[in-house]
Amino acid sequence: MKGISFDIVVSLMTGIFVCLIVLPMFALFTSISLGELANQFKSPYVLSSFLISIETSLAVVFLALCLGVPTAYLLGMKKFRGKEIIDTLIDLPICMPPLVAGLALLILLGGDSGLGNFLSNQGIDLIFSKKGIIIAHLFVSTPFLIKSAREAFESINQNLINASLTLGASKFYTFKKVLLPLARNGIHVDGLLKNPLNYEPYEPSEVCLERKLLVGKKTGTNALRHKLNSLGVDAEDHLLKELLKIVKKESSRLKTSLTDEELLHLYSIQREALSSQD
Repeated sequence: MKGISFDIVVSLMTGIFVCLIVLPMFALFTSISLGELANQFKSPYVLSSFLISIETSLAVVFLALCLGVPTAYLLGMKKFRGKEIIDTLIDLPICMPPLVAGLALLILLGGDSGLGNFLSNQGIDLIFSKKGIIIAHLFVSTPFLIKSAREAFESINQNLINASLTLGASKFYTFKKVLLPLARNGIHVDGLLKNPLNYEPYEPSEVCLERKLLVGKKTGTNALRHKLNSLGVDAEDHLLKELLKIVKKESSRLKTSLTDEELLHLYSIQREALSSQD
């Protein structure tokens, strides 16, 4: 009887957990009709989001393998001073909330930083670009690959490595022919694509702009300047500050992000207002 009671409790807890998964998904897919859902998938914004997400994710997988596997090999197979420090640094993006990670990258690579200004002068613009998406995705997801690959390298029998080196094989040959084949099952690339902490579909530019405007006055002004520059408008600093206030107010009132046309319209109105004051 006691065993049956325990099974009932376990089954009840499992049922509650399943409901937590099924009910939100059911509500999501029944909130609109199949016809409306099909029309949404045909939207240029949705198709562009999927295509850019796939493109950037494939680039991240390639770069993460190139950077993460050698790092995992170094941490898993070598002993050196400062190893614990590097291991701790690799854990930071895992523990860091996505918003904080994105803000840190925005401060580092934005136009207000020295590095951001240098890259911008070289013609490399990371704001509102695929390069920026790849860097952010790589920053957050590569540590997961390093963790799994390191465990795979550490599980390899050291005698196999010694035997290869004793027979005259180079370290690179041993790495390519012995270590990688034995560790490949433990190198989980799928975590780069499915990790919920870092994977988000690429957002249309007006949505990205709206999120960055909420970070702060300095960053918001810089994001607004980049957006207007991409639309062929070179706005003065005093106009940007006033326009930023209006954009935030209108977005809050409409409960949605502003389109490019709406942003240009607000810019024209604000420019005319300042001109009339002068």
